[in-house]
Amino acid sequence: MFRGREIVHKELGNVVMEKFFDKVKDQGDKEGPISSAGREMNLILTPKK
Repeated sequence: MFRGREIVHKELGNVVMEKFFDKVKDQGDKEGPISSAGREMNLILTPKK
């Protein structure tokens, strides 16, 4: 979730989300792309079997 003027830097939010996914990619897979709605960014992960 972006606060205050952080909303201007959505590309930094994408970088943070990609770094997070790189750390947990052995635990799950991306279900879709990173989505942005207003002040929030979402990444849906599914567990690996």
